[in-house]
Amino acid sequence: MKTWIYKSKGNAMIAIAFIYIVAAVVAFILFNPILDVVRPFGFYPLIVTMFIVDVIATIIIYVFGVIFNNSSIYDPYWSVAPPVMFAAWIFITGQTDLFIIITMIAILVWAFRLTYNWAINFNGMHHQDWRYTMYKQNHPKLWQVINFFGIHFMPTLVVFLGLIPASFVILERQGTILFGWVIIGFVICLLAATIQFISDKAMKEFRDRNKGIKSRTHIDEGLWKYSRHPNYFGEVAFWWGLFIIQYGTSQNIYVIFGPIVVTLLFLFISIPLMEKHVLKSTPSYVTYQNQVSALIPWFRKQKKEGM
Repeated sequence: MKTWIYKSKGNAMIAIAFIYIVAAVVAFILFNPILDVVRPFGFYPLIVTMFIVDVIATIIIYVFGVIFNNSSIYDPYWSVAPPVMFAAWIFITGQTDLFIIITMIAILVWAFRLTYNWAINFNGMHHQDWRYTMYKQNHPKLWQVINFFGIHFMPTLVVFLGLIPASFVILERQGTILFGWVIIGFVICLLAATIQFISDKAMKEFRDRNKGIKSRTHIDEGLWKYSRHPNYFGEVAFWWGLFIIQYGTSQNIYVIFGPIVVTLLFLFISIPLMEKHVLKSTPSYVTYQNQVSALIPWFRKQKKEGM
């Protein structure tokens, strides 16, 4: 079985799809029993139940990652889980209207773009994200702790917190609809996905052009001229867009913690880790750092004379 999975990228993708189906089926089977246990506590039982089955699905994928010695099996979960969970909330409540449909479209566009990007960059089961390999090599004794809590559980938690505002579009509807806010949020979500698509496409073309070139360089074209991480900017903007859609339907300000947590993840973990990695192989990157905004696209700083 393992030999077949490692033979080709196609075989590996079929195996990963099967793993995700197993995780989804188990989560679906357990949903109602868990809901019956959670419901008496009275605090948004559908949200709490969804989080529990979300963690169970994550554990299943983690176990398969250990079996195949590849934690990157989890990578597409970030984009695959949200539309499934949102669709489940729609199915369970039986609710659907224009605003729920708008939210679902925003999530599907984002999820399709991100999953597509994973698929075209996925090289097969033999390939694992360099960050996971680094953690495993640097902390062999703590590897499984880091693997579960850092690589699997933490992103699941962050994405779920980001999705809570979207759940309120279904579960916490107020009488007054601020249609303008909904449209603004929807447009932000679509623009965010577009920014991600454009920046990822530019990065792939850059890497393809420079494949095999010994002298290391970094991308400095298109959106990357104005942001060191325009793809991350698009990701963060998407979750803020979902929050704004929610605000238009439920006017709940407290769930703002969702996009805030996502923003902090990228600002204090993803960006510093990526930049440290690039600097190791491309020292000239420091000049680029000094001129270009880290996240939000903005005008470049001018080079000082003599530099």
